[in-house]
Amino acid sequence: MVDLKKNVWAVADTLRGVYARNKAGDVILPMTILRRLECVMAPHRAEVAAIIATPCLGNAVQRPPGCC
Repeated sequence: MVDLKKNVWAVADTLRGVYARNKAGDVILPMTILRRLECVMAPHRAEVAAIIATPCLGNAVQRPPGCC
């Protein structure tokens, strides 16, 4: 268990890099959230890419106003 704790803190130190301990959370938390969103959206990636690639054709593709 001690080795696991030591390894976890070593990884945290590596990830933190040049950031001070009290400021690392300002970077790591948003990056963690972005990674989580990427994982959740992975099954829908092709569908979203197809929607983005589709040109606006009247109301055929519903997008937010001002998008096209």
